[in-house]
Amino acid sequence: TCIVEVRAAWGRVSRGLTVEEVFIIRQKLEKITKSGGGHDQALDLLERLGEIDMNFEILKETMIGFTVHALKKSIWWRNYFEIKNSH
Repeated sequence: TCIVEVRAAWGRVSRGLTVEEVFIIRQKLEKITKSGGGHDQALDLLERLGEIDMNFEILKETMIGFTVHALKKSIWWRNYFEIKNSH
């Protein structure tokens, strides 16, 4: 029973850390989207998001999907990939 309790407690702690990390990534991506720069940092942050064991609860709580969508729709992001793909 003790092992089950420890695993359950660790699950809550690690989930909390994951949500916190996604919130931090969201804030950074929002700042990049508004400033119109930081392409390399945005790519790094998106890669990190891809490494996180994401679930619906985390998506809903952090609303990271809206931020990623706003980044995708931003003009500088499209221009970045047009320039990158033209070389």
